[in-house]
Amino acid sequence: MTTQPTRLAPEELARQFHDAYERLAPSFGYETRADTKQFDPESKNGRLMIAVCDVILRDLLAALDAAKAELAEAKKRHLAQLSTIGDQDVMNGQIMKLAEDNHRAQLTASQNQVSALREALQTLYNAAQWKTGHEIAQFRLDKAKAALAATTPEAVP
Repeated sequence: MTTQPTRLAPEELARQFHDAYERLAPSFGYETRADTKQFDPESKNGRLMIAVCDVILRDLLAALDAAKAELAEAKKRHLAQLSTIGDQDVMNGQIMKLAEDNHRAQLTASQNQVSALREALQTLYNAAQWKTGHEIAQFRLDKAKAALAATTPEAVP
């Protein structure tokens, strides 16, 4: 529950304005008149200050009321928007979750395929290395046999 702020009476605001004016005037190098050092609500100056403060307070209160009304309207619009959230939005949320799950599953499948391809490439590479190594060994063996056959032809099968 919110409480309404106490509304400042025009005379009280005029008195506060006068007192602050008198207190601050010297720091601005201004000397106020001796006959107005004390606030007199019955003087011409006092009545003028009260009337000015009344106008200002009314304008401020009107602006405050307008802001409150605008806030209330915005709250109503927001609540109306919230009330339109229904089954379709829930369904959209479920569709989004299904899409995310599907995306996650596809990503996992792709990662598994990449891993399988890496293994296959590694196997092919190893086989190529073995074949190359085997061919080199076979070439060396054949060369050694040929060299041996050249020196002793009957000893080499």
